[in-house]
Amino acid sequence: MVVRVLINSETSILFTVAASVLSAAAAAGSWPALLFLLLTGTAGAARARRVPDRYRMLMAGVQTAPVCALAAAALEFSFHGGGGVMWAGIFGAVNGLLSGPIALAVMPVAESTFGYASDIRLMELSGTGHPLLSRLMVETPGTFHHSVVVGTLAEAGAHAIGANPVLCRVAALYHDIGKLGKAQYFSENQAGAANVHDAMSPGLSRAVILSHVKEGVRIAGSSGWAIGSRKS
Repeated sequence: MVVRVLINSETSILFTVAASVLSAAAAAGSWPALLFLLLTGTAGAARARRVPDRYRMLMAGVQTAPVCALAAAALEFSFHGGGGVMWAGIFGAVNGLLSGPIALAVMPVAESTFGYASDIRLMELSGTGHPLLSRLMVETPGTFHHSVVVGTLAEAGAHAIGANPVLCRVAALYHDIGKLGKAQYFSENQAGAANVHDAMSPGLSRAVILSHVKEGVRIAGSSGWAIGSRKS
């Protein structure tokens, strides 16, 4: 579930297969263990396709629980007879229910260690309480409004092509943070005031405008919030 949220479905399936084989080998080559892990791991990854908040991750575990219960009961019946089917189903359901909270506990560690950002983290970054967005609202209100509009367009475009809309919207919200500190050099923040570029040479004007890209990278890095590499 964690791999599916942080990377993609293909990687999560490969991870499930590898983890299942290794776990079954550790259990003395138990076929029931291998089949159970393959079935339930695939089901958990499928339920965790889009997880924008913690509640949805918990619900992914709840939705996985019936699959875990059925798989455990069926394997118990197939390999060991019908004596322990009920308990196998109960323990299987508990396994599924616990997967959501455990995944939530593991997620921040995985994000920090490998440099990924889940949709949950992205939603946190989109809140206006974040220091950079707060600065953007106060110091460069025109740029903030522009970023919100671009975020809305990027989100709609991502929906249309099957990309990650949360990632696109949040990236758009932060794409112009390099304009912080030089708000008056950008037309959306001048609000009817004189354009400072009228008194500058074309070369210097161009250099000032383009500098907001490098400045944005610097601000993002020094703030320690960078999203990191992420596949949509």
